[in-house]
Amino acid sequence: MNLPMTNNKRQELKITIEIPEYLGTISKVFKSKDGLDAIYQQYKTDLEQWPVAYQEKILHGPFGKTYCLRCGDIHKPPLIMLHGLGVNSMSFSPNIEMLSKNYCVYLLDFPAGSGRSIPSRLLLKKRQVANWLADCIAQLEKRKVTVLGVSFGSWLAAEYALTQPKQLEHLILASPPPLSGKAKLKLSTLFKMIILGLNKNMTNIEKLCQLLSAPNNKIDKAMITAMYNGLNYTKSFKESGHSIKKKLAQTISVPINFIVGEYEILCDPDSLLGHFPNAKINIINNAGHMLPVEKSQEFNQLVIDVMSQKSLTIR
Repeated sequence: MNLPMTNNKRQELKITIEIPEYLGTISKVFKSKDGLDAIYQQYKTDLEQWPVAYQEKILHGPFGKTYCLRCGDIHKPPLIMLHGLGVNSMSFSPNIEMLSKNYCVYLLDFPAGSGRSIPSRLLLKKRQVANWLADCIAQLEKRKVTVLGVSFGSWLAAEYALTQPKQLEHLILASPPPLSGKAKLKLSTLFKMIILGLNKNMTNIEKLCQLLSAPNNKIDKAMITAMYNGLNYTKSFKESGHSIKKKLAQTISVPINFIVGEYEILCDPDSLLGHFPNAKINIINNAGHMLPVEKSQEFNQLVIDVMSQKSLTIR
């Protein structure tokens, strides 16, 4: 059902979402039935506070059922948004109001993550994640799309670009993992992250979020809760890596805009330009790896500028 959407919450189109049974592939994604229930209940709570009108859609494909939210006017340019690992589409709450005024935004919960998608099998290979995204986008849009990926989502977007360049208008890769294989992460910081990740309580997850942010930036409780739920209740996703070989990266012909925080620690932005020849790097000051939340207004405006191809300050 494709109806024009506005930001009037009375126009929400909802479907009944039930918690799936804890068996099959679901049991390989979630650590327990209680964890599965907790994530679905939190998702319901977050969606009740969603700031704009939305339409829910279930996409059926070879990898299972993908949960999709659509926000904004369907006649406006399409923007696909892919969340990071450990969270779900609700992580875009600080961004959706501004972006959905300008675009038809599709938010996809990645199967094998902490969202509402129900995988029929685990996606373990690069080509599988590209095929999953290609199948989803084919069901949503016939027009060329811009794909915006954050962190792990930017790796998904880049893998998609390797297989479906004709479907793409732009790639926007925010807070990427070390796609070129080079990180800025110090061993001491890595050790702290591992210790905090192994001892999963709310206090330690808050400390982990702080490590991933710029100094003195405070992450709101909703994001900390989402990170806690994702890390505590789901199993680690064993994909085949977050780097892309240079020869492959150089075949991506569509325009790429990286958006990186000044205090990014997971990816070395200086390593990206030689790896991706069609890329531009945009730096947001006083932001770290969690920049869409830390500096949501600056991030949103930069996305709009990229999609409208305005002149940007490029590093």
